Amino acid sequence: AAGGARFVTAIAPAPWTLPSHVTMLTGRHPAAHGVSKEDRRLAGEIPTLAEVLQARGYATAGFVAGPYLRSDYGYARGFDLYDESLVEDGKASHSGTTSPKLIEKVVDWLAGEGDAMAPRPFFAFLHLWDVHYDFSPPPPFDTMFDPAYEGVADGTEIGLLTPSIAKRDLEHVVALYDGEIRFTDQA
Repeated sequence: AAGGARFVTAIAPAPWTLPSHVTMLTGRHPAAHGVSKEDRRLAGEIPTLAEVLQARGYATAGFVAGPYLRSDYGYARGFDLYDESLVEDGKASHSGTTSPKLIEKVVDWLAGEGDAMAPRPFFAFLHLWDVHYDFSPPPPFDTMFDPAYEGVADGTEIGLLTPSIAKRDLEHVVALYDGEIRFTDQA
């Protein structure tokens, strides 16, 4: 970490996963890479970070669990390994818990790279999905930030919440979200 760079201000180029992550991996604004809708794919002539690093001798691996990180959007280019086996679509992607399994896959890959005859620099791209709704962290993270709550909000069906949600219930949903973040950070 002492030799790394710390960015204190980070601004996403889009409010959702697909165009933001394509920007991270290409260095191009969504208007330039064109992947701004679900039916868009990254054009083959736009290089990715993984392709550049792979061409320079890096081992490259991607481990993702979110549906907007599937390889068919163009993410897998340049990765020696692109593991999307934990990606689920639809409602299943919002109710599952994948971070521990994804981290296990990363650790296994790193161990294999370390055992190689000639270790080389590596680039690993991880996308943990559990902080996306539903906000239903496992214990003890489910009560960590709001242990006294006795209402009915359980962090599911967040997309159905309306502006009329009671303030106390909204506070609890935020606490559940914070629990998801802490759970994911721990993973």
